[in-house]
Amino acid sequence: MPKLREIEGLVDLKSLNELVLAGCTSLERLRLIALAADDGLNLKELKVLDIRGCKNLPPGDLSALKANLPSVHIKWPHEPYEDDEPNILLDEVDAVLREMEYEKTNHPEISGSLSHGK
Repeated sequence: MPKLREIEGLVDLKSLNELVLAGCTSLERLRLIALAADDGLNLKELKVLDIRGCKNLPPGDLSALKANLPSVHIKWPHEPYEDDEPNILLDEVDAVLREMEYEKTNHPEISGSLSHGK
């Protein structure tokens, strides 16, 4: 089972109430995050799901997300960041991507399990 820091696209797990994702291209990332959470994260307990950093989610995934999490406030990819909230800095995203690339290079078994949803 992957650890939270090993999941591609996960930028920050602020709490069980708010989940911020970036760079993900499918809802598979949400399933992996739920599996990897030590305290058994139930996505239905979420209050806010911020997917503004996930620009390439298919329309079907977005519809499924809305249908499966009706009580969750979803910050959609097209929504702008508010003036009073910090935007995810590109440097931070780059650092996460570099770490993920390092893990894939040095631990190919992790990369394989993530790409196959195991």
